[in-house]
Amino acid sequence: MIVHALILLVSLFSGEVSDYRNFIAEGDAYYNNFENINALKEYEKAYSLAPGNYDVLFRLVRTYNDTGEEFKEQRNREEAEKYINKALSFADLFHKKFPDSASVYTYLALSYGNIAMFKGGKDKVTYAKKIEENAKKAVSISQSDFMPYIILGIYYRELASLSWIERLFANTFFGGIPDGTYEDSEKMLKKALSINPNVVVAVYQLSKTYRAMERNQEEKALLQKVLAMKNLNFRDKYTKAKSQRRLAEM
Repeated sequence: MIVHALILLVSLFSGEVSDYRNFIAEGDAYYNNFENINALKEYEKAYSLAPGNYDVLFRLVRTYNDTGEEFKEQRNREEAEKYINKALSFADLFHKKFPDSASVYTYLALSYGNIAMFKGGKDKVTYAKKIEENAKKAVSISQSDFMPYIILGIYYRELASLSWIERLFANTFFGGIPDGTYEDSEKMLKKALSINPNVVVAVYQLSKTYRAMERNQEEKALLQKVLAMKNLNFRDKYTKAKSQRRLAEM
């Protein structure tokens, strides 16, 4: 009887593992087809079976962020904020479960960066500091992922673009803001592209940094490059549309 019970227990456990992996596979198929909401439905099913699984939590954090970003591109602020708040919630859980993973800190930085878009004043400054802290932590653990470098590249450009009066306001009321320059931004984005030269968003973000630096010919060359690149994720079609509009202005 004990042997039969053990066999049954193993069978049930194996079935559960198989089921959650099946949901991950279904979700990945949707995700690779740029269908973020359908992917999330499958990942949530996987989460109901394996709530502490690394692969499940990674996909939930990533795809909730992606879905929120896509709604923002579509100018649906309410839905964007809802999904990004969910992303941050899962990012916190991801961190508690796997504090030694570089991806945990990459996605904390991304989640804080996305939610900061909906905040103002002191909250925005607080989130800004968390973006840099977590992106740097990710890089300190692993230098093989391009994403934290993109995050830092955008972050440093945004800091560099602050006017003196914005800096004075932040220093006076919020205890200061971190330092960042356009050169820092360029360095981080070039590092991302040295790891993976096929990332459309990294090329586009570097073009934006060159625009801020008034390096117009380099900006134009990168925008043209963006249009010739292959779409790798949902962001790329929006990135190409923005590149096309910017080129029309030049």
